[in-house]
Amino acid sequence: MSRSARWKEDRIRERIYLEQLKHTETLPNGAGLNGANSQGGTPVLFLQQTFASRSPNRRKKRLPWNILRVALLAAWVAICVWVYLGQFGIH
Repeated sequence: MSRSARWKEDRIRERIYLEQLKHTETLPNGAGLNGANSQGGTPVLFLQQTFASRSPNRRKKRLPWNILRVALLAAWVAICVWVYLGQFGIH
């Protein structure tokens, strides 16, 4: 995911959080959107969405890119070693 896409995603999450916070402040007794009391002014529902669903999805998307980066690095190191040893007549 590019930086601009991640930035847009963070901005959207921030707007959702602010809307939920406004809605929570207008509810009687400080009840959250799911009916539970929020702690410290932060809706419980937002925290559940952020921490429960975000981490596993991000790891699944980034894994192929990390494998590709490691493979390219290994290939580059192998080429450098091959060229270096080739200077001494070792192939």
